[in-house]
Amino acid sequence: MYYPGRLTAKFSQEEQRFHRILPDTNRYFLPKPILASTLSRSWQLLRPHHFWTVKDDRSTRKETNNCIIDDGDEHTFYLIDKKAIRVASFYAPDFFEECLGKDLGRQQAIAARNILWALQRNAAE
Repeated sequence: MYYPGRLTAKFSQEEQRFHRILPDTNRYFLPKPILASTLSRSWQLLRPHHFWTVKDDRSTRKETNNCIIDDGDEHTFYLIDKKAIRVASFYAPDFFEECLGKDLGRQQAIAARNILWALQRNAAE
């Protein structure tokens, strides 16, 4: 593929720079202050004692029939407690909730995603 001017060199420099940088979560997840009351309310809305038992798409593999989507969003939750780390993954939860019908695990995932998005928006303000 042809890139005009010095664009190929620029891409090469950027890729080299990327490979030289040490991973740093703080570069991507900069902490922002959020009111304790907002965090407490969000935690209660997540209903953590229920969320840690959520059944994800892999656990509840159901026939998708005519429900097909190729470009859905994916939401992965890492549920960490003192005993283990469990991964719960949901692909296109809104789409499948509408197409396949109600599923408690998907509903919990959608609610958790919405709560986390609201926290993120709150932090940005």
